[in-house]
Amino acid sequence: MKITISRVSNHSAAEGSLRQTLAAYDAEALQHISRIFWWLAERLGNQTPSEYLLRQSPLASRLDHLDRTDDIKSRIREYVEQHRQNAQLDYGLTTVFTYFDRAYFYRNFLKCLIGGHYLGVALSFDELPQRVIDLGSGVGTFALACKLLHIFPDADFLLVDKHRFQLELAQGLMARLELSGFEVLRADVFSAFGKQGFLIASYWLCGNRRDVLERPISELRSILKHGLALIDYRSNLDEFVGKIMLLRPRLHLLEIRAPLPHDMSKLVGSRDLNVHMLIVEPLQS
Repeated sequence: MKITISRVSNHSAAEGSLRQTLAAYDAEALQHISRIFWWLAERLGNQTPSEYLLRQSPLASRLDHLDRTDDIKSRIREYVEQHRQNAQLDYGLTTVFTYFDRAYFYRNFLKCLIGGHYLGVALSFDELPQRVIDLGSGVGTFALACKLLHIFPDADFLLVDKHRFQLELAQGLMARLELSGFEVLRADVFSAFGKQGFLIASYWLCGNRRDVLERPISELRSILKHGLALIDYRSNLDEFVGKIMLLRPRLHLLEIRAPLPHDMSKLVGSRDLNVHMLIVEPLQS
């Protein structure tokens, strides 16, 4: 990972500090990420988890029915395109999630690979975490990226989501990839913040930012603990910075510019992909 610009803002003791970095991954990092990306795509036959796993199950006829609902499909895609940065979809609806998964799984997986790669570069530990908790995991995309990158080589992963369908897909995906060390917990994500482990999140926290930011400072302190890394659009992450700074942490706001190989863009849907991350480092005393 090539770091091109880094700026640290030192505030008073009551405000914490903020580091902002603009980065571009180098050819070696891109090659490594690409190998993992195409390995997973090949194992799934270039299908998304919902497509591949539903076709392997008794629910295949259900998926065929979804294929014929062109009106629903077009309306969901139109809605997502119009609300790309703040789409509030009911992922508990199988139809909605299946189409969202088809449209964005590989893009989100690539973002999580890039983010996971940076975590491996940026964070140092006196002792590596033995448990990683993926908040609002969906099918476990961020945890999967960290596992395949060997960011936490000896850790067990706990996937937390309130939707049964996504967790069933996550279990099927890990089984198809022959990966062990994953557990699932169906629960409201806020109930998982008190659990011991290294917290990661991809899109859930920003998708629920209003609910999070309206909570009292004392509760935020327990939520936004060391290691919480978010991947989402910069406009969403900017809303967290001011409130989180009141907790006196060290924050790292990162933007990675990521041009893609042409063959990868066919699945990702674009030639350029910027990744935005917010990493909460240890709270200061």
